[in-house]
Amino acid sequence: MENFDQQVIKIISEVSNFAESKITPDSHLAYDLGIDSLDMLRMSRKFDKRLGINFPSDNIAEQKTVKDVIDSAKLLNEKVKHQPPRANWFDRTFG
Repeated sequence: MENFDQQVIKIISEVSNFAESKITPDSHLAYDLGIDSLDMLRMSRKFDKRLGINFPSDNIAEQKTVKDVIDSAKLLNEKVKHQPPRANWFDRTFG
């Protein structure tokens, strides 16, 4: 089982096409890993699908380093844990 930081680095690795072993917390997303604004959106979608973390577009654009992403993801993950579960379409319509 991967820890949270490893899961975040795995997503960054997939988006940047850099090996996880080459990515450090100090790696700069744009300068070191070549991640551009489109990649940031792809990364945001992967966080939502895999970890249930919805990065607001202004928040994801502010991230400069891998450590910034990990720290923000942890904060957003804590917020998600304390929110009631979202009702699905069926529950909202017929519940």
